[in-house]
Amino acid sequence: TLVAMRDDDLRSENYLDAAAHPAMTYRSTNISQVPGGVWQVTGDLTLLGITRPLELTAHFGGATIDPWGNVRIAVRAAGAISRRDFGLTHELLKEAGGLPVRNDISIEIDVEAVLRS
Repeated sequence: TLVAMRDDDLRSENYLDAAAHPAMTYRSTNISQVPGGVWQVTGDLTLLGITRPLELTAHFGGATIDPWGNVRIAVRAAGAISRRDFGLTHELLKEAGGLPVRNDISIEIDVEAVLRS
């Protein structure tokens, strides 16, 4: 979030408990192309030791040859989770009302990959 105090709170036991769970993982189980150059990626997201299915919609951004002769591709993927599905139930109301962290969390991933031979 680029706000040190907020970032520390999100890493704390109140939310992500980064000390006990330093990583989250996503393992794809299926990738299929749908019309319009879009790909559906099905897989499992593990967060806080809880694994739930997550479908991502991916867009191929193209391929290019970099200055070193490597083939590079770009992919952007997006999906959403309910934080409560992963046990993230801490609620803290803001003074003005409302929640500082929504229940539905958008996930956006930008990947650049290099083909290795």
